Amino acid sequence: LAPFIAAEENHNKVLVVGPGLGKQAFGQLLLQTVLQNIEQSAGLVLDADGLNLLAAKPMITGAKVDFSQHNVIITPHPAEAGRLLNITTAQVQADRIAAASALVEKYSCTVILKGQHSLIAGIDCHGELRIYRCLDGNPGMASGGMGDILSGITGAVLAQFLLLGLTPLAAAKLACCVHSKAADDASLVDGEIGLLATDILPFVRKAIQSQAGLADLENKQDD
Repeated sequence: LAPFIAAEENHNKVLVVGPGLGKQAFGQLLLQTVLQNIEQSAGLVLDADGLNLLAAKPMITGAKVDFSQHNVIITPHPAEAGRLLNITTAQVQADRIAAASALVEKYSCTVILKGQHSLIAGIDCHGELRIYRCLDGNPGMASGGMGDILSGITGAVLAQFLLLGLTPLAAAKLACCVHSKAADDASLVDGEIGLLATDILPFVRKAIQSQAGLADLENKQDD
């Protein structure tokens, strides 16, 4: 695996690690290898068991994990955020802004804290902490696989934004809004009840097109 990650053709690619990973020996080895070779990829998105393993084994690489020199986005739900911060889910939900800020500070990365009105937090190009709230989304998104769609969208947008010289924070904002807008559009067709992750896929492209201008404007405002 390490030679694959370090291969020249992968230097400009973003890795998405966590969905379907599992917490057994293979998952631990894969995450450890990715983190030890993180400088070889353009960026990294961590979700699901990638976050659970990091929370359970904060010294998984043999030293404290520090993403300050890398383009990393993490996408925890409240329970995962609690594990990463060593607090309860209730404490995360009691002050989501504080939790998102704490994650940025602890891991030196960009954060999408999922939930009702997901929060996007990270450091802008001036070194300032910025926190945004996504007002799109609906209760139907609380279904299996929906977070996997978000991490995939996030990885794709991050890869394109880094090539354009834009920040992980800008990429996270666009990805989160696209995911939520696509889910809202899908719910208008068949309703929120029983909404599946695959139901939103046909709406992702339109959501990207509708949100791209907003993301570009917000990034320029940050600059």
